[in-house]
Amino acid sequence: EEEPIARTALVLAEESYQDLKAKFQHEVPRSIPLIVYSSHQHFEQTNVSPFQLPEGVQGFTEFAKGRVVLPYTGSFGEFRHVIHHEMVHVFQLSILEQVYKKHRKAAYVIPPLWFSEGLAEYWSTPWDAKGTMVVSDLVLEGRFPGIQDLWRHNGTFTIYKLGQSLCQFIAETYGEDALRRLYSEVHAADSFERLLQQVTGASTRRISEDWIYSLKRRYYPEVKDRVTLSLAGEERAVSQGVNLKPVAVPDSTLLGGCRYLFLSARTGYTNIYSASYRGSERDVRSVVRGQRAAQFESFHPFQSRIDVSPKGELAFVSKFNDRDALFVFDLATKKVVSRDRFEDLISLSSPAWNRQGTEIAFSGLRGSGEMDLYVFTPKTAELRRLTNDFYSDVEPTWSPDGAEISFASDRTRFGSDGTHNLFLIDTRTLEIRYLTCGPWSDQSPAWSPDGSRIAFMSDRSGSLDLYAVDPVTGEGGRFQRLLGAAMDPSWLPDGRGLLFTGYRRGGFGIYQMPAPAQVVD
Repeated sequence: EEEPIARTALVLAEESYQDLKAKFQHEVPRSIPLIVYSSHQHFEQTNVSPFQLPEGVQGFTEFAKGRVVLPYTGSFGEFRHVIHHEMVHVFQLSILEQVYKKHRKAAYVIPPLWFSEGLAEYWSTPWDAKGTMVVSDLVLEGRFPGIQDLWRHNGTFTIYKLGQSLCQFIAETYGEDALRRLYSEVHAADSFERLLQQVTGASTRRISEDWIYSLKRRYYPEVKDRVTLSLAGEERAVSQGVNLKPVAVPDSTLLGGCRYLFLSARTGYTNIYSASYRGSERDVRSVVRGQRAAQFESFHPFQSRIDVSPKGELAFVSKFNDRDALFVFDLATKKVVSRDRFEDLISLSSPAWNRQGTEIAFSGLRGSGEMDLYVFTPKTAELRRLTNDFYSDVEPTWSPDGAEISFASDRTRFGSDGTHNLFLIDTRTLEIRYLTCGPWSDQSPAWSPDGSRIAFMSDRSGSLDLYAVDPVTGEGGRFQRLLGAAMDPSWLPDGRGLLFTGYRRGGFGIYQMPAPAQVVD
């Protein structure tokens, strides 16, 4: 069942090879082993590398034998991106080996991480809203590093986007070929800074200053047109570190009243926490402790939402041994009510209760690479498959009457580039219709309690903002022009406001904002 994934990987890798052969003006002299797993759970167990692989690692190129190793996660666009990214590393290592053999020296210059990863990103994917999120925040908060300080971000997602931005600036200013020469002429200097000057004709300091100035010109004008996250709504007690996927508790009598849940890695472990709308940091309480027991190995905080039923039952996904399990946790008794694993499904994500609290919709990844929508009835243990194709169908949310489910999918002509749009599926007839369509990513739909609007996040403006769409007419627009990224919208029980994740000052915080009666654009 994994054979189609392997054949797809081969086609994509050959396409990448031809593209990079021209860019690097280089041929890799030996075959490139490509090892592909059908899920991230299987990928994490690889023995190609002796190191433990965190969830954030989407692939790697092994140094010793040049093996490219990556998983298929259900998204064709992301699969193509990661393969192309890793193929850049294959060429980088091959060129360095060739140059070092030809020009024997006592010491070799190793390109810094910002350049090796930045070039791999620049030549494998266009600039995106996540890059804007990271880079604009550093610029507008006055914390942007010069080239000499980029190393401080090594080991983080930030270094990928800073490197991509700088590689793009070098290519636009000094020509695309300058990027190739920084590898082919690596023997010609005793430091990368001097090599950069020899190739571009400008000092590292000058390049750094010009790069930062160009970014200021790009992002400073946004200040006058956008509202900061704190002015758009109230910043909740949780604002530092990584806090994600907020959801309101419908029953105000549970957990001490008027509380919401969210995922956070504030202690080094990822837990599910609760907090009061009007509380302080001291009011944050742990509800489910993760990464301390086999059944709670990982809550997938960046990929999977959580949800609470009207009866106060929390649905979430956690890795349990070799695959994911769907958990139902009673907030009143603080006990696991049910734990279900499904024989054909390796990875699960974003469980969502219907309004009656009787069924849970979620996304499931099969060993064949199909990411489809499913509905599970805990009382009878019945599992029903809603979609059945090779499109990536994720993040379901129920209509109040349970007749439809809105979800994000790459099933458009733009989907092969990794973009997602919103769709509606009739839960009885399984008929699917478009809700949004365009060359952007609309994700994380959340149906309002009165059924009149679906809130979602989108990068259609170049940054991550919150939008709303009418499920009947398809009309809608942006809530507000926010300065900073806004993600993971979740309606309050009364429908008058939303909780969401906001990115500011290098951290993910939980925010609350009133739901505007009218959209901005």
